[in-house]
Amino acid sequence: DDADNVEAEQLRMEVERLRSSVLALNHAVDNQISSVGRDLVNWQEYKSGLQEIKPWVEQAEVKVTMGMPKPVSLQEAQQLLDSARDFEQQCEGQLTKLQGVAALGQQITCRTNAADEVDAVHSRWTAVHDQALQWGTRLEKLVGTWQEIDGQARGVDEWLQKGQRAIDETPVHINTTSVSKLEKEMARLKAINEEVSEKQGQLATLTTVSDNISQGLALEGASAIKGQVAEMKAKANRLAESVRGKINNVSDTILTR
Repeated sequence: DDADNVEAEQLRMEVERLRSSVLALNHAVDNQISSVGRDLVNWQEYKSGLQEIKPWVEQAEVKVTMGMPKPVSLQEAQQLLDSARDFEQQCEGQLTKLQGVAALGQQITCRTNAADEVDAVHSRWTAVHDQALQWGTRLEKLVGTWQEIDGQARGVDEWLQKGQRAIDETPVHINTTSVSKLEKEMARLKAINEEVSEKQGQLATLTTVSDNISQGLALEGASAIKGQVAEMKAKANRLAESVRGKINNVSDTILTR
């Protein structure tokens, strides 16, 4: 009986071990099935997310290859700057999506090429983003400089027109016998002449700056801005000649008094 009891106990323990092994195996199988299920869901979401990003990257690469168009006008340059900034924001949005896709790839427990795929797309994204930043920086500088030139040019042109009218419409009374009046007139003309010289100096600076920004403009735009400065230089020269002529007349008259 004792031998039978020992054998029975050993058999019971063996059955219990087998039962525990089967339960553990079933649990492992359940976990594996659950893990595979999660991997499948994550893989599908990963693939879906990547397929949304790739077409945008491809289109962005085409845009980069075509290059940034050169503006004809200040208004067009401002529109291009707005477009470049929008492009930068699109890049940032796609990076957020790509980071989400990368996180899904990291959650997949089975071996995949997800990491390599994400790295490849991220590398392409970086090249596009770098170009977008360069465009934005270049256009921001161009627009800022152009606005400054435009403002200065308007100011100089308004002054030249006003100065020319003052010279044309204000007669010089060289027939007066009053030397003091002639000297006052001489002082007025010399003051105008100094201002003309100052404006000519500003125009020389504007010429240099306009030549520099013209490199980033379309031919029509470069010609327009250079022509604008050249026209003002011609106005300044005409005004300077008019003033010098009247100064000479007044000077000669004073000498004869």
